[in-house]
Amino acid sequence: MADEQRAAEILRAARAERRGSPRALWVIAGLIGGICTIGFVLLLVSDRGPATAPERPVQDHGLGFGAGILVGAVLGVAIGFSIARQRQSSRNTP
Repeated sequence: MADEQRAAEILRAARAERRGSPRALWVIAGLIGGICTIGFVLLLVSDRGPATAPERPVQDHGLGFGAGILVGAVLGVAIGFSIARQRQSSRNTP
């Protein structure tokens, strides 16, 4: 029982000392998510009519969906790493 009480004390002390993530980081993450969501919804609801200009053959450079996934993954990792690093550094500060 003494070990559980000591663990609870350590846990309370750690929670009291931990700083939260900066608000600006959450705002940036929310803005990126909001912009992506709005763009996705606009693409879904847009009703494109027939093209007025004659179509030219499109050269596929290999970009598109794969590049979008890569950019999203890199941004997600960067934001997640920044949040994790902030939390880790606040735990090590006396």
